[in-house]
Amino acid sequence: LGRSSGGALPWYLVSFDRAKKVLTQGSQDSEELDLQRIADAYRADPNIEVVEFNHIVHTFVVPNDPKFNELWGLDNTGQTGGTADADIDAPEAWNTNTGSSDIIVGVIDTGVDYNHPDLAANMWVNPGEIPGNGIDDDGNGYIDDIHGINAIANTGDHMDDHGHGTHVSGTIGARGNNSLGVVGVNWNVRIAACKFLDSTGSGDSVGAAKCFQYFNRLKKVPGQNVLLTSNSWGGGGFSQTLYDAMAGLDQPGMATIL
Repeated sequence: LGRSSGGALPWYLVSFDRAKKVLTQGSQDSEELDLQRIADAYRADPNIEVVEFNHIVHTFVVPNDPKFNELWGLDNTGQTGGTADADIDAPEAWNTNTGSSDIIVGVIDTGVDYNHPDLAANMWVNPGEIPGNGIDDDGNGYIDDIHGINAIANTGDHMDDHGHGTHVSGTIGARGNNSLGVVGVNWNVRIAACKFLDSTGSGDSVGAAKCFQYFNRLKKVPGQNVLLTSNSWGGGGFSQTLYDAMAGLDQPGMATIL
């Protein structure tokens, strides 16, 4: 793609068929078309100002979730009066990958509303448990831990009675492109929950340690692909118990996100 010096003449688009071969100068042998060499030859012409490849461009992948335009952290167009493009460039990333249901994220928080319409399809389901039979089928100490556990009550029901864990989970993986609500960074992912923070948003280090132990076992024993845990909480002093539990996650392919 080039134009003449001074810009008086229009642009010219020159096309080549890559499937055809050309004769090399001074030789009877043919070779693949060398577009870079052809472009360099055009650039050597003093009558041509600019020569460049005509790159193919396309739109970014944008979900059809109705509240996506409110999520300026994902894609900031200045819609709330902020600085345009002060975001994580989510559409640009989605153009490459929108997540995977093969990945499990452990959310250690106030629990997760596993019935939420924008989360239900992305909740992890424990393959070692039979829902509702009142039996600890997988022998991990928790009955019917279908989507995770409640470390406060030592049960398999981690329903969120605060809201924070559900909010965090939505950011991580609210189902994308489902014409509903918002969208998460990952359109497709599996969210497993461990509730150790109560309805006031408070918990203790022992409860947090239980959660790390749960996900460590989930990673090691059933062979589930738990790649990371989300920990949007803090405070208190140093806890050796919590430190040791977190260190148990220190293995290839596993990360703790604070």
